[in-house]
Amino acid sequence: MIQVNRLVLILLFLCNSVIGNAGLFEHFTKTEGLKSNTTYNVAQDAQGRIWVAETNSMCVFDGFKFDCHEINLPISGDKLIGVLLSSNKKLFCYSLFGSIFVYSKGSFKPIITSEKNKDLIKKGLVNNVVCDDECTLYITMMFNGDIVTIDPIKGELSQIIMPSLSHKYYIFEISENAFITLNASEAKQNSVFYHGLDTNISFSLSGGAGFSKSNIIKLRDSSMLYSKDYELVHFNKHGVISRIFLEKSIECFLQDRDNNIWVGLNNGGLVKFDKARITRASRTNYIINKSVTGLHQDNTGDLWITTSSHGIYFLPSQSKIYYKAPNIYSSSGDSMNVEISTPENVKYHENSNHQTRKSGFEEQVAPSIYISGVSILNQDTTVLPFYDLDFDQNFVRISFAGISPIQQELLQFKYKLDGVNLDWVYTSNHEIKYTRLPPGKYKFEVSAMNTSGVWSEKLASISFKIHYPFWQTWWFISILIFSAIAITIGIIQISRNQIRKKERQRFDIDKKIAILELQALRAQMNPHFIFNTISSIQYFITANETKPALRYLNKFAKLMRSIMENSKQPRVTIKNELDAIELYLEIESMRFDQKFNYFIDLDPEIDPDFDQIPPMLIQPYIENALNHGILNMTGKGSIDVSLVKGENHFISTIKDNGIGRVAAEKIKAAKKHKHKSRGMSITKSRLEIINKLDYSEMNVKITDLYDENNSPCGTEVMIYMPIKTEHYEE
Repeated sequence: MIQVNRLVLILLFLCNSVIGNAGLFEHFTKTEGLKSNTTYNVAQDAQGRIWVAETNSMCVFDGFKFDCHEINLPISGDKLIGVLLSSNKKLFCYSLFGSIFVYSKGSFKPIITSEKNKDLIKKGLVNNVVCDDECTLYITMMFNGDIVTIDPIKGELSQIIMPSLSHKYYIFEISENAFITLNASEAKQNSVFYHGLDTNISFSLSGGAGFSKSNIIKLRDSSMLYSKDYELVHFNKHGVISRIFLEKSIECFLQDRDNNIWVGLNNGGLVKFDKARITRASRTNYIINKSVTGLHQDNTGDLWITTSSHGIYFLPSQSKIYYKAPNIYSSSGDSMNVEISTPENVKYHENSNHQTRKSGFEEQVAPSIYISGVSILNQDTTVLPFYDLDFDQNFVRISFAGISPIQQELLQFKYKLDGVNLDWVYTSNHEIKYTRLPPGKYKFEVSAMNTSGVWSEKLASISFKIHYPFWQTWWFISILIFSAIAITIGIIQISRNQIRKKERQRFDIDKKIAILELQALRAQMNPHFIFNTISSIQYFITANETKPALRYLNKFAKLMRSIMENSKQPRVTIKNELDAIELYLEIESMRFDQKFNYFIDLDPEIDPDFDQIPPMLIQPYIENALNHGILNMTGKGSIDVSLVKGENHFISTIKDNGIGRVAAEKIKAAKKHKHKSRGMSITKSRLEIINKLDYSEMNVKITDLYDENNSPCGTEVMIYMPIKTEHYEE
């Protein structure tokens, strides 16, 4: 029955390789029945079925379809990463955190352990799970030197203790063709100790390896192939045969039936080395940039490849390889990182019964390294210790070579360009290219390593400086900044000057207009007063009162002379203005036959010969008090005029004891021939223009006065005038 199933599986694979895909690889994804495109490992059981470990399920391919078994992982964030077939044909799968499951009666069942033993496995991320000849499972972790054994029948775990771990990495041969690898986190010596059944050896690593996954297989010629991070080492009991640096971290490898070595890289695809020759010349690349997580060759010679995000690739054994992909070199350190607490360190017993041999004893001389060529913009140049380059000479190719007494072609290298590479980059290539380097100072250093892991005692190095283009230099940028600032300031200044010029022009025009308006108003004010005064003189002449008429005419002449003088200026001294007011009150008192008394009071703080006020501004309010307040009353009236000095203004007060504004308005309304006085309206317009010219706030406050019986008893006018001593320009 097994043979029939096997035949069907082979026929189906052959059919798929011819019909399903004309390319080199077959490709299985969720479309073909996988539960997820995230796959981690693959193996074949005793019945010839292919098992694939996914994140939380095991999928089996029976030659026709995929059937998936979901597995309940006890720890959150855990995932299935491996599957293996024991020597007694039992199928096991295991997770990153150490959960072990066995396939029995159509399903995967957990191996029962105590809570204490579960905690023991949880201390680290699983690196290897292998089975010895007695079907005992061995488990190692990435982060420490724990070796845990498990009896799959009893479900019991035990721990192997070693007294000291002087090397950082270990390989143990637990049975024929069964090996485990581990890290010793406490050790500082960057070397690998191989503990075999019949011999012990040690060899150095390059120095770039960290706490990442390690792998080990035994080749058909009894030599060993070991990987740590990006470094692949081929060795036997006599020492290191060869080693090579790959551009990405190594996840898995195997040797196929034709002795070819297949290596799966993290984000680097699949690499094949022909006939177990670990050299650049024998290398071929496939499915570049995929993350290969597992490899398996089935009983018919077909190759199964699992990837972290692209499902499964299948390479039939009948396929022929017709191409080689170019090598892609980049920095290392792309191993998968899983966040987990660091486990406690567990020490193991190192078997000292075997003789330990140091590999590479034939070649302990450190190799020499030198720069063999420098090309700038694809133009070869003389090798110099320093290069001074223009900004456009930023395509640099550096060649280097190592010299060793033995096996020169097997030298490996590490290099670093300060300012570009944060850490050492390991490579097997002899040439490095840097394109489009930004301006700056650079130092390139390179070292060579022989097969014994011995590095060059002295680094080879060159330095070069790439200048900034002139438009990126500090002086050019400074000129641009200062020019931009100067232009901006110039534009702002020109704009301000133009605005100020326009404002000055507009102000001058407005000022001239205001002065003309004020002069026109004064011209209107003077005829108004003159008309009233001449009317009074006419009254005396008509009444044949010669002496009062002459006295009146004399005072009127003085008043006219004073008005003519005061009208020439927008402001006059307080003395000149009060003299004119007093003449006016005398004339009006004579005209109305001493109908009222008047009194003029001046604040001692005022300097009448220096302080100035607008002319003819107080007189209209005195005239209004006489005509509407005093003349309409039955008794004798009085007018008090005062001028006081405030903090920043003068206050002129005109107070009368007339009939008040309400009664005056009634009398005015009852007259048939109404005379429209323009003195108050002219004065109001004058105040508005003066405020505009002086940016002042002159105003007038009028208050009606009442006696104890709440009867009108006069009016009070207060005129507020800002203090100003300079004269207008007319």
